[in-house]
Amino acid sequence: MGASLNQLEPSGLAIFNNSCEEHAGPRHLQVNDAGQGDYYVLGNAAQNSQCEDVHDAGANSDAKEAWRFENISAFRGCHGGTMSGPTQGTAFDSRNAVHALFTPWSIFSPGSPTFTDFGCEACLDAIEVDNQGAVIQNVYSTSTLNRRPINLVHLGPYSANVSASGIVAGIGACPVLDSAMNDFSVSCAATGARQNQYLQLGNTEQITADTAVAIGAYSTLFSWFFPGTAQGTYTFHCGIPYVQSSGGVKIAYQTANAAASVGAFGQVDDSTTTFVSGYATGNTLLPTNVVATTSGPGVNNNVPIQLEGTVLVPASGTALNILMQSTTNAATVKAGAFCALEPGR
Repeated sequence: MGASLNQLEPSGLAIFNNSCEEHAGPRHLQVNDAGQGDYYVLGNAAQNSQCEDVHDAGANSDAKEAWRFENISAFRGCHGGTMSGPTQGTAFDSRNAVHALFTPWSIFSPGSPTFTDFGCEACLDAIEVDNQGAVIQNVYSTSTLNRRPINLVHLGPYSANVSASGIVAGIGACPVLDSAMNDFSVSCAATGARQNQYLQLGNTEQITADTAVAIGAYSTLFSWFFPGTAQGTYTFHCGIPYVQSSGGVKIAYQTANAAASVGAFGQVDDSTTTFVSGYATGNTLLPTNVVATTSGPGVNNNVPIQLEGTVLVPASGTALNILMQSTTNAATVKAGAFCALEPGR
């Protein structure tokens, strides 16, 4: 964009899209010297657009967001890109390589935008996500130590349900900075030790309507799948209000891989004044009861179940299910029951 290479255009924006949709977007493109941005997509009229193999070069400013996606309810994603940051030797970093501000609180699904294969030097955040879920894969820092990004992935204050894998920070960079209000916090090691990690962020499952629990068979209340890249230790925390006239319930867990290991303890109120607690550990593929009761709290009494535990995910991955069974009379899990999953430190 500059009059000559490396001559900055401070207000330069290379491509603005507020009307082209359905796979529209730049492909195999290099943008030079654009001080404000390379590609800015705004509004639902640009739905299902995308970009591919866009290289940022030349002179850049410290306020620059190379790719910005804002208020789009459906966006396919960007695949392949690099950002160069300000000129070598300057005191500041560029703002973002990618900044995604989507329609607030969209539900995470396979259709969420995907950002893959991004590299960045001299920027604060390689990829920042606000307001919506996204799938992020293969983000890396480039250049020498003093030109590496501060954060590879930054979860903004209202981000939720972000899946990130293949995050290679390098020494001196933070793989994931979590500023989300309702997600767990991820510590950043100064040595860059937390690399090539898998994170499923904002991973709280919730039951939104009263749900009957089967008699004599296990009902799955909550479930997570861990790919092999998710190897590590995770904790889960569940709050489950329920009602039952009589009969009792069982709370259990189950994994899909015998190499996975689970330890859990729970407490079930069986009346408004009494409770039963229990503990279980092991790696069986069959449902493993953590706690069981022999009486119900009464038809008009909503009482809590609390379940806490850890799961060790092997390199081959696994699934984890939280189960519940009614022994004689059907119990009902009340709307608002939840189970939250967090990675271990």
